[in-house]
Parts: sequence; structure tokens; C-alpha cells
Amino acid sequence: MGIPPPNTTRPQNSNFSADQLGRNPFLLRLLPISPECSALAFLAGLALKRVIPAGFEIESLELVSRTLFIPVFFVATGLLVNFGVLRDTVTSQWPLVFGLTGVLILGKWVAARLTGRFTGLDPASTSVVWSLSIPQMAATLASAVVGYQVRNAAGERLLDERFINATLFMVVVTCVIGPVLTSRFIRRLSAP
Repeated sequence: MGIPPPNTTRPQNSNFSADQLGRNPFLLRLLPISPECSALAFLAGLALKRVIPAGFEIESLELVSRTLFIPVFFVATGLLVNFGVLRDTVTSQWPLVFGLTGVLILGKWVAARLTGRFTGLDPASTSVVWSLSIPQMAATLASAVVGYQVRNAAGERLLDERFINATLFMVVVTCVIGPVLTSRFIRRLSAP
């Protein structure tokens, strides 16, 4: 599995990032955020977005989040990947891995075709819409990590290691083929 198992001997008040980043004390000191603080920070951001008028303040907050917090999230998630275990999951659980990725790509294709039909887009534009919608990254990784950490009353994880690895594979594949297909389909568009 790409995500290290939680340390069961850690104190209850330790950081959320200890489960995520395993053996990297430098990054643990950089990210002392508990799950409760993460949820509250997200809700605070939603509240601030409504209260702060559009202008310099909100642009500054967006700049900080895009240049600091989002890259840190991607680095922290990248540290979770164990490529040997991911490879083993792809080879041993290939129906799950390729099924998840295939269903996502097919679903995006159907949605783009329906959108193109209802809005009157030409086939080239519809293909661009499809290819632009394929890449999965931030929300997919965030929901997978949260789903992996959530446990029921019996202590079982909501999402198991197989599904997390299938999700990581899907993220890598979709983030590679989306831009490749977009660059291919965009050449088919006629210039205005």
C-alpha cells in the first residue's frame, strides 16, 4: 500500500501529519495540523470568502493558498506513495485499478458528448471538453486520503489500501493522458 500504517503508539494529541508523512520529522514540524484544525480552517475559509469583499485581501489569500498550501498538500501526498506496493497493486488488483480508471474516463466522455449535443458544440470542441475534464488530482487525492483515515466503530477503514492504490494509479494516468489528448484535440479546432 502506498500509505504507511498509522503509528498506534503515538499520543492522542499528536499531529494529523504523523500518520501521513511517517518517518519525516522535518515535514512533521512544518505541518503541525490536526484533522480538527484542517476542517475548521476549511470552514473558516468558506466563511471568509463570503464576508471579505472582492479585492486585494481575497487575492492575497488565494495567492498564499495556491503558492504554499496546495503544493505542500501535493508534496505530502507524494511522500505517501510506495511505488513497489503500488506496482504490486496494479498487477494483482488490475480489474479494480483499470476498472476505476476506465469508468472515470468513459464517464467523462459520455458527459462531454451529452454536453456537446445539448449545447451544439462541434465534435472537435466536444473532444477538447472531454480531454480537459479527464485529469483528477486535488479533490480526488483529498477524498481518498480522508476516506483512508476514516474508521468505523469496529476500527475498519472506509477505503482500503487496494482502493487507495487504484486511486493513486488513476490520478497518475489521468494527469498524463488529459494534457496529451488536449494538445492533440486542440489542433483540430478551427481558428475563429
